[in-house]
Amino acid sequence: MGVSKASNRESLADALLKAGKYDEKILVEEFIHGREIEVAVMGNDSPIASICGEIDSGAEFYDYDAKYVTDTSTAYIPGRIDEAAEEQVREQAVKVYQAIGCQGLSGVDFFVTYEGNRVVFNEINTLPGFTAISMYPKLWGFDGIPYNALIDKLIELAKEDKNIELVTGDLGFGVLKPYWEAVPDQFTNAGIAEQNMTTLAAGMALTGKTVFTYSIGNFPTLRCLEQIRNDCA
Repeated sequence: MGVSKASNRESLADALLKAGKYDEKILVEEFIHGREIEVAVMGNDSPIASICGEIDSGAEFYDYDAKYVTDTSTAYIPGRIDEAAEEQVREQAVKVYQAIGCQGLSGVDFFVTYEGNRVVFNEINTLPGFTAISMYPKLWGFDGIPYNALIDKLIELAKEDKNIELVTGDLGFGVLKPYWEAVPDQFTNAGIAEQNMTTLAAGMALTGKTVFTYSIGNFPTLRCLEQIRNDCA
């Protein structure tokens, strides 16, 4: 939302006005003429990178419509890059992952330029999707790790972290009561009795724990909510 591709000063001015409707901060980036490459990274102390995948938006660029609305985009696994470029992308993905202290899982995105095969880091997604169109499970699936086995591996990685508490049973009030009780009343609308996910998230942040359970969403939460914890401190 609010993203535009500018080819001259006039279209840049229009793009800035459009972006300004959504936020006071506007990010202007150099256009990279190349393939959009994605890598799935998994692990704690010794992370590993999957094979490279590629997204061809089939449009001017890979915006919200190209990803979720239209059927123009195409995923290629493996990506259409040579062996040397793929090796560099996978190595850089692990370095980025380790540099920002990731654990569990992340998706790391790059551009590989059409001319010269220059590898350009684009972004990292520390909580990649697990939907039908998500690249993260598809990449590991191509590498021989099916969806169920991938979830099992992520659970094992989560259990290695002392700040993650594994809950495999029903999410009853008795199990989660310590997390709700950790939230000061000023962070809730109706005190502990509200028992909503926002309150739970803040409680997890304040206690320094992440509840890892099959009952929250469609995929596991593997990382502590550091930012919320800092905000509440």
